[in-house]
Amino acid sequence: MAGGIFGRLRAMLFGPPEIRTLYVEEDLWGEVEVLPVANAEWCRAEFDKIAAFSGEHRAPDGAGWTDIYLRKPPPAPLADLGIPLAPTLEALGERLPRFDVVTSGSFYSPEPVAGACAFGPSPKTALIVIGNTDETIVKALPVLADEDDGATRLMVALEALPSCGGLIVVDWVRRELIPFQPSGNE
Repeated sequence: MAGGIFGRLRAMLFGPPEIRTLYVEEDLWGEVEVLPVANAEWCRAEFDKIAAFSGEHRAPDGAGWTDIYLRKPPPAPLADLGIPLAPTLEALGERLPRFDVVTSGSFYSPEPVAGACAFGPSPKTALIVIGNTDETIVKALPVLADEDDGATRLMVALEALPSCGGLIVVDWVRRELIPFQPSGNE
């Protein structure tokens, strides 16, 4: 019998194993993401459009904005690179602790995010991997990065992705691009 008396005794003495959960606030999705380097100029143009839109729609009292800018999808989606999902999960899992579940939505009622896996040193610093519908390639790679909480470890892990050509980390809030070249093997 799996677990048996020793399993029950261990559960009584130590409690259930801790489930490592990553909660991603709705507003943080997409603030930082990994994209193909082919999008670099498009990203720079979007930075300028966002800044101009923000200036034009600043609330008269200075407390917020009167409208929001919605970015369109990039011209070269990450999925177009065909980064294999299983080797990506393996490479990240060798370098960063894996979260058991990824949730989002309301803080008081978070819901699991279907098809998402996450790796990182803390709930403030993680790489989220979302596969395509048949779970064979990476569709999206959002990033949570608190620079004081292990962001360097995320970059080292990203560089170990299966080789697929140049990539960039795009920080839409700070208007920054960080290029890198994965060196992992497929």
